Amino acid sequence: MWSVPAGGDSEPVPHRPLPEERIAPRLAGHPVIDWRIADPHIKGETAGWSYAANESVCLATLSITTPDANAADLARHVYRQLLDLREALGFPHLLRVWHYLSDINAGEGDAERYKRFCQGRLEVLQDHPSLLDRMPAATVVGSQLPGLHLQCLLTRTPPQPLENPRQVRAYEYPRRYGPSRPAFARAARMAWPGAADQLFISGTASILGHETRHPGDVAAQLSESLANVATLLETAGEPFAGRGLTTLEHLIVYLRDPGDIDTVETVLADRLPPGLAWTCRQAELCRRDLLVEVEALATA
Repeated sequence: MWSVPAGGDSEPVPHRPLPEERIAPRLAGHPVIDWRIADPHIKGETAGWSYAANESVCLATLSITTPDANAADLARHVYRQLLDLREALGFPHLLRVWHYLSDINAGEGDAERYKRFCQGRLEVLQDHPSLLDRMPAATVVGSQLPGLHLQCLLTRTPPQPLENPRQVRAYEYPRRYGPSRPAFARAARMAWPGAADQLFISGTASILGHETRHPGDVAAQLSESLANVATLLETAGEPFAGRGLTTLEHLIVYLRDPGDIDTVETVLADRLPPGLAWTCRQAELCRRDLLVEVEALATA
């Protein structure tokens, strides 16, 4: 189990965790990697959100299972609620957000559900310009459960958003990727009071500049994704830089076709530090030509 740093024992939270095995199932034999909050003294539910917090961080989840709902409307609804929740709880900064959207690739052109989701999210964030300067690390992948499902980490002190010099900032993607750009940082560095810094690495794929590389080749896409992760660790500076992937606490792989798992295991056996915990989940990805995506947590 994994936790944001704090003293004492940890316990599973929030009270109603996301049904991850129905959203993005783990492939057989792969371990559970989830989030726990140490010493939670604030717990509750409101407007469908379930949350728990200690002095430093709040973990909140929301699951909306409305079938066939407009993805832009879903994004507007949940982000308005999320921004209200952070103010009400006194955790005003978005550190890390996970989004699971059903039928993420359905629709053609600007009507694709992922592009509509990006449209709704950005419309809300544009009403809060300060958030556009401090966008959170994020993942958006497909869900096998209808609707939109969120899990997020909120903090009292601001994280440091980071970009990848190998990639165009997502917020500056050209128009061909949709009418509204994706609104997230490639990673976020968090300086926890009295604990080691952590680097939260967003969903990271085989993208250089703004273009997908190695279409049709899952091994090459995974290797390129890991190169992007390594670059983010270098960009984060000391003490992450210069240590390769050894500061990683865990890695999560999202795989479009579970039949590619043997290839994934071969690549990771060669590239990851010995003993690093990783797991693989089946999910559709934000671009139809992406076969694999990874996210990671690193601790200084």
